[in-house]
Amino acid sequence: MEYDFVVINDVWHYETREYELYVRGPKIELHLPWTQITGAGGVQRRAIPSWRANSGQVMVATDRLLYLPVERNGDQHERFIADLQARLGERWYGHGLGDIQLRKRLGYATWWVCPVTILFALLIGAVLVGALGIVGVVAGLIEDYFWILMILGLVYIVARWMKKIRS
Repeated sequence: MEYDFVVINDVWHYETREYELYVRGPKIELHLPWTQITGAGGVQRRAIPSWRANSGQVMVATDRLLYLPVERNGDQHERFIADLQARLGERWYGHGLGDIQLRKRLGYATWWVCPVTILFALLIGAVLVGALGIVGVVAGLIEDYFWILMILGLVYIVARWMKKIRS
């Protein structure tokens, strides 16, 4: 069956063929075999602007997670959802789930984001403390050996000046 949805001035074309779901959008064309789709469901977004009130998304999980835009009003939407549900069977997780709920059911949980963020912040902190420690050591050396460094600097300047005079 063929389905055409106009979502925010873009036409999205879907075909539910015998062996695949065919998707064609403004800058994309996909052939998704039914055997490679591990799960799918309709996404219910929490905050949708009023100008997008009639648009929705179907989330499809293959080797990556895809959001497919659809129009929510009309008979075509109901037929498309029913067709997906019939072809996917138990792999269809329903319509109207929240984004995070559906991602978890599809196996794309984001539990690792918080620990990774905390570890990254700790790493940055350790690097900064180490850098400040090195700067403190160098500053201490400069303070202790200030006169020696000044004399070495003057010797260098005099040597460069003498070299200039000779040539």
